[in-house]
Amino acid sequence: LAAGVPLARAGEDRWELPGPVGDLLLTMAPPDVAVLRVAAESYVRRGEIAAAVELLLGVGEGDAAAAVLSAASPASLDDVDILEYEAFVGRIEAATLDQHPAVLLHLARLCDGAAMFEKRAVVLDRLEQAAALHGDDHIRNAVEVERITDLMRSSQFQLVEERTTSVLERV
Repeated sequence: LAAGVPLARAGEDRWELPGPVGDLLLTMAPPDVAVLRVAAESYVRRGEIAAAVELLLGVGEGDAAAAVLSAASPASLDDVDILEYEAFVGRIEAATLDQHPAVLLHLARLCDGAAMFEKRAVVLDRLEQAAALHGDDHIRNAVEVERITDLMRSSQFQLVEERTTSVLERV
């Protein structure tokens, strides 16, 4: 600020360049992806998952963004709006999502919390396909547990008991 760089507060301890200034600077030289990865890591350490993912997706680092989302704890995603998270997932290639299935598992759980049950079912179907494609029994079991949660919600207790027993026998 003292040097005359126009910065706008974007959080408690984060600043950003106003859009037109940032756009002008991008025409002068491409962003240094290595530096932006370091910045994203800093955001993650401070619990600013959305800022880290937005930064990485903005420079075409979909795999790195998926890795951040995949590694995020459910608690760290509490501040991420479901629609924002869904938009992040929509910007990541399907093959990348297959390599980071926890991204879709988080989405399914966020949909549950937002009472977006139809969307949740679609995400669980997609996740189940990815698990089958890669032979990932851990994700397959996680999907089954999520489906059992759905059965609990609809008071299908006999099915809950049967399917829970089945999962427990597999693990």
